[in-house]
This record gives sequence, structure tokens and C-alpha cells, in this order.
Amino acid sequence: MSNLDFNKEIQMKHLITPALLFLLTTYALAQSKTDEALRTYYSLWQKGLPTTDVSEIVMKMETDNVFSKLEHFTTDTSEDKRLATYRLIDYIGEKSNDKSVRQRAVRQIIMGCNDRDGGIVGINMKNLTSFSINDFEAESKYQLSEMAKKPMSYYELLIKICGWLNIKDLNYDFHQMITDKKGNVKQRWAMRLAMARMGEQDMLDYCVQRVSKIPVNDDVVYDLVPDLIYTKQKPMFDYLFQIIESDEKTCSSPNPDSNAKIICGYRVIEQIAPYIQGFPVEIGASGDLKTKDYEKTLLEVRNWIKQNKDTYLIRKEAF
Repeated sequence: MSNLDFNKEIQMKHLITPALLFLLTTYALAQSKTDEALRTYYSLWQKGLPTTDVSEIVMKMETDNVFSKLEHFTTDTSEDKRLATYRLIDYIGEKSNDKSVRQRAVRQIIMGCNDRDGGIVGINMKNLTSFSINDFEAESKYQLSEMAKKPMSYYELLIKICGWLNIKDLNYDFHQMITDKKGNVKQRWAMRLAMARMGEQDMLDYCVQRVSKIPVNDDVVYDLVPDLIYTKQKPMFDYLFQIIESDEKTCSSPNPDSNAKIICGYRVIEQIAPYIQGFPVEIGASGDLKTKDYEKTLLEVRNWIKQNKDTYLIRKEAF
């Protein structure tokens, strides 16, 4: 090597070293800030204090770095720390407008559906229902479909999630499990609902016929009506309209001091309203009808049904 080449190499080293040092320092500071924010988050969680502010700070940090650290904590021996971790992953995912961030959060939450703690599994399953269908990549749907092929914790909810995501590859498995009477009665009912959600006509017919034979009462309104709404299918909603149009008083009064029976349609209106475009009622944050005149509201809804029963549209995007 000539003296000129040697001198150039020395100069390049002197130029590169400060740049590398700056990058390493910046990276180390970013790592340190992330570690500090996460320590604060877990400390607040452990003390039962609000974590929203620190969660917002974590959201603004470098995504790959944050997720890498959180993914490590999902295998922690502490159930409470794993739960706190999945809560933060869910928070970041749901609050983010970045599709890749939301999809990554969903992938991690799905992994959490195999957690050894049943409570964590249930929370993760429920959290999945708050995301958009577009947040589930093909790989995420595949993982869920594989999980749905045999009973596990919160299996009914898993089945319904698969129906919402329109994973039609499971139809054969569900039909076979129903035929072989695998799983319990509630799980097989969930399979029928999921297939109805995916447009299986035989399952739609079965569910409507089965429910229509049961006298409408509190149990039907609180247990079965949500199932029918879940399917987002017109035959189910048409049946629910029949309940709204009925004058039979077979449901309990919301007044705990009253034994008088009321029309069940009021409770059905509350449940069905968010899922029909242009439905003429408002629902409060508590889930109750925003009205002071229930009889007037019932009349308005019945008139709306008569005018729109052939043309109404169901909102099908949400779980």
C-alpha cells in the first residue's frame, strides 16, 4: 500500500468514526428512553394507577424497538406482567393509524390467545374483536383457523371471530364437528352462527327456525338476540323486527322494584340499533335508549320498519 493510500484510509476512519459514534449514541439513547418508559408503565400498572399517559408516550417511540421489547415480555413468568404487556400491545394497535402497526399488534395478540393463563386468553380474544377486518393478514387468519379446529379456552368466541373474518375454509371442519357432536352444545351453536355469518343458507335457516320456536322472554333477549345480531344476516334481523312489532309483555321491567312485565321490543331496539343504517333511534353510552318517551320511540321504530323492511342495510364490518 502506498503512503497516499495509507493516508486516505486513516482519513476515512477519522471521518466514519464520529458518524458511527453518533448513530450508536442515538440508538442507545432511544433504547434507554424506551426502557425507561416501559419501566414506568409496568410500575404504574402494578400499583393500579392510570397508564394512559405513559402508553401515549410509548406509542410515539420507534415501533420496531417497542414491539421487540414487548414481545419479549409476553413470555415473562409473571401472569400480571404478561397481561400488562398485552394490554399495551392492544392499546398501541387500536390507537395507531398505521396499518402495519395494527397488523403487528393483531399478530402478537393472536399469539397471546395461546397463553397458559385462561384469563389472558379471554382478554386477548375480546381485544381482537375491536380491530378492523383489514388488520388481519392472511397469516393471522390461518393461525386462527388452525386454533379453531379443536376446543380451547374461550372457544365459542374464537369460532365467532373466525366467522366474522369470513374464514370459509373452516366450514367443512365445523360441519364435521357438528355431525360428530364434538364440543358441547354451546360450541356447536357458535359454529352454526359462524357459518350463518359467512352466508351458509342451511345454517341461516336452522338458526332462525330454532330460535323462532322459543317463546320470547328475558333469556331470549339477553342470550340469543346478541347471537342473531352477530350473524349480520337479513333473515335474523327480520325475525328481530317481529319481536319489536309484537305487543306481548313477556320481559322484566328495568325497575327492580316492579314485577310488571314489559314489551321485549324495547330491549331488542337497544341491541339492534347500532347495526342498521338510518335506524331512527339513538343509544346512550350506557347502551340505553336516549329517549324520555319510550312509547313514542317504539311507534317511530315500528313505522320505520314498515317503510324500510325491504330495503334496510346492515352494518357488517364490525364484529
